[in-house]
Amino acid sequence: MHRDQFEQFIHDNREAFDSDVPELKVWGGIRQDLDRRKHRRLMLWRVAGIAAAVIGLLFCGVALGGYLNPPMPHSVVSIDDIGAQYAAQEAAYQQEIQQKYQQLVSYEQAGAVQQDLKHLDATIAELRKELQAAPPGKAEDIVKDLLENYRAKVYILERVLNRIQMADPDFESTSPKKADTDDRVL
Repeated sequence: MHRDQFEQFIHDNREAFDSDVPELKVWGGIRQDLDRRKHRRLMLWRVAGIAAAVIGLLFCGVALGGYLNPPMPHSVVSIDDIGAQYAAQEAAYQQEIQQKYQQLVSYEQAGAVQQDLKHLDATIAELRKELQAAPPGKAEDIVKDLLENYRAKVYILERVLNRIQMADPDFESTSPKKADTDDRVL
């Protein structure tokens, strides 16, 4: 009810309220304040637009530069590039594997080990491919893994030959003793 009386009072005295008009100085101040705010908003949008254009151009430049200039492949292509001692170890392992494999082939059941040897050969081939594209810090680790696979292959051949010798004492072996391979250090 209090509100209705207030509204009635305003309605009755409306002309008295509307008779006061602010001075032109007040309207000028309001207009200047509104113009400043509008100017700030326009400046903010202009700066944001310029920043977005610069970021877009930088992004396009980086993308185009990456597309036109692909990364160079690493120059490590062989074990010799990593270190001479690794190349010498690889050659020694390959020679020993060849000798032991020749001994094993002369035995009739050489096919039983072929599966394991083929798996190791596939792993060695995969490591060689990795070595071709290895980042600079990883190449030596890959070579060590490669030599470890050679060592495993020699170990498998030695175990098979030793078991053959135990089962068939007449089987002749011309391979070097096991101590020869265990003395190698990576």
